[in-house]
Amino acid sequence: MKLLPQKDPTEIVPVTFDFAPDIASGATVTPVSVTVTVINGSDSNPGDVLQGAASATGAKVVQWIKAGQAGVSYAMRCVATATDGQTLVLTSRLDVVAA
Repeated sequence: MKLLPQKDPTEIVPVTFDFAPDIASGATVTPVSVTVTVINGSDSNPGDVLQGAASATGAKVVQWIKAGQAGVSYAMRCVATATDGQTLVLTSRLDVVAA
């Protein structure tokens, strides 16, 4: 699981999932879903950190993230379909810390 830079609850930041190492050269991806669960701490609505829908360009998926509870670690799971026929998953950890 990739560790993302820490985020303050007031920040709105992009998270990039790069599928290039896992797909054929020249293939692209379409995001199927980005879901969020709590790893550590407490947040009854972890999906609320998602700002809009994910978008894909080439082999990368970008999901904007907002808010979050200070002291909570989130797992962000991105499922994407590649034009070479694969369905792929990348998961990243996001720690929210008040500055």
